Amino acid sequence: MSNSESKATIKNPLKTRLPIVKTPAEVEALSNLSDEEKALALENLKKVPLSDGWALLGSDPELQAFMHLIEQMGTAFLEGDFQGTPFSPMNLVTLEAVRRSGNDYMHGLFSALLAVGIKSHKMGIDYYMKLGVLDNPDSILWTEEERLCLKFAAACLDNAMTDELFKQARVAWGEQKLLRLFFWLSFVNTWGMLNNMMNIKLSPEMLAPLKMGMPAELVEAIIAPYQKTRADMRALWDTVPHISIPGS
Repeated sequence: MSNSESKATIKNPLKTRLPIVKTPAEVEALSNLSDEEKALALENLKKVPLSDGWALLGSDPELQAFMHLIEQMGTAFLEGDFQGTPFSPMNLVTLEAVRRSGNDYMHGLFSALLAVGIKSHKMGIDYYMKLGVLDNPDSILWTEEERLCLKFAAACLDNAMTDELFKQARVAWGEQKLLRLFFWLSFVNTWGMLNNMMNIKLSPEMLAPLKMGMPAELVEAIIAPYQKTRADMRALWDTVPHISIPGS
């Protein structure tokens, strides 16, 4: 059944190329899944954030679970940073990736989250001015690190990294944070391509859950469990056998 189309009983008002799967009934309607895969899809409904983007992966629950593990690991690696924390390094490279993706859904969501986040994080009114210069890293409104984040992300996405910019990033962040920000940037870029492939567009209803924002205490509650995922994945890695090449 792996190549069959999902049953037409799943309503798809957004006209995405694969169905948005958020309920047990919608899981049951996926004719491409085996019973075992449907069981995993049902479990994912309790573990994976059911934004419309994540729900688009419902047709492949194993990949959906793996992608969420990647998100948790990428966040845990940056130790305290979060994609939705206004103007943090993780947030700025995310914003640059979604802006350049051309994806209406992601760009709209993260722009709205940033605007609301300034208030929920109790930041000064001056921060709203930065919303108008996200495409201008040379603006005087940016701090040195914020400017570096935007330029670093742009250079990576354009395959235009220079020795000078790389040196600045290495001095500012060290090798590990530099590589981890790059990894996160590539993950967000993958989501941009995925959402463009799926033809998902922003609708007003998608913005409603964002109106309360994500204050710092909520962010901490979200990301704290990710460190356990990180430890568990490290323990799993310890069980992976060494590479064995016959005749070597």
